[in-house]
Amino acid sequence: MELSVVVTIFNAEKSLLELNKKIISVCSSLTSDYEIIYVEDRSPDNSWDILKKISSQYESIKALRFSRNFGQHTAISAGLHNTSGKYVVMMDGDLQDNPEIIDQLYKKIKSEPSQIIYVRRINRKDSNSKKLSSKIYNYVFSKLSGINSDPSIGTFRIMTKKVVESFKQFPETNKYIGGVFYWMNFAPSYLEAEHYERKYGKSNYTLKKMVKLAINGIVSYSNKPLTLSIYFGLLCSLLSFLMGMIFIVRKIVYDISITGYSSIIVSIYFLSGIVLMVLGIMGKYIAMIYEQSRSRPEYLIEETINFKNDKERETRYHN
Repeated sequence: MELSVVVTIFNAEKSLLELNKKIISVCSSLTSDYEIIYVEDRSPDNSWDILKKISSQYESIKALRFSRNFGQHTAISAGLHNTSGKYVVMMDGDLQDNPEIIDQLYKKIKSEPSQIIYVRRINRKDSNSKKLSSKIYNYVFSKLSGINSDPSIGTFRIMTKKVVESFKQFPETNKYIGGVFYWMNFAPSYLEAEHYERKYGKSNYTLKKMVKLAINGIVSYSNKPLTLSIYFGLLCSLLSFLMGMIFIVRKIVYDISITGYSSIIVSIYFLSGIVLMVLGIMGKYIAMIYEQSRSRPEYLIEETINFKNDKERETRYHN
């Protein structure tokens, strides 16, 4: 297989036909040996029914459906696990990234020594609140994880089979895709492309989901929060010691005693908050270890379409 395109699908019934038409158009102009793999993350809409319809018309279109919603990053992982192309494109299904850029990505990766090419989105057409939350997310994530997170880079990219095979070796059940590719550190290149407004629906990434994603990414690829909690604890101990010395000096030199119910309560609440925060950080790391130790499948596939060996595809990469 020359070219594989992995597309994650969730609540995309309105954009799916247009998206599929554009991907087929650009892929067929590049090579006749291609496949399009749609990973349907258990959408509550009619996305799967539409995928059944278009898959019946083209053998090159394949589809996977999860048994439940596992999230975008897990959907990407499932798609990459089931590719067979020499070159693999990864993209979202919301049409904000233009599928026609696949032409430039394919020609660029064939003419350069790069193993992976990222698409940098210029003139992002997201809402102001989305842009702001994205900037805050990337800043905090970069500082705490040690990963240089570029807010202009999304899912859209192309990579060689070597990168995909390396990706398949990662056993984590809660993969943070950006962290995995950063850790692999294959020679990257970049392509700037226009970003488009969302035609249908709205982003499924709420603030709550972005916070959860950031926490998982930070815990998965950095121990900085634990280090910071140690420094914070030492700082609080130092401040407490200095305050104690001040009280002693004031008592001995000036015979002034510090009393007050409010100050005691505030101090207790402050230190209790710090203790709970540190315990929460430690608990998150322990929870990640526990999650991995259970060795549960990364995902479960309920249905597949147009895979030559459906049974093998459903079970091969679940453990």
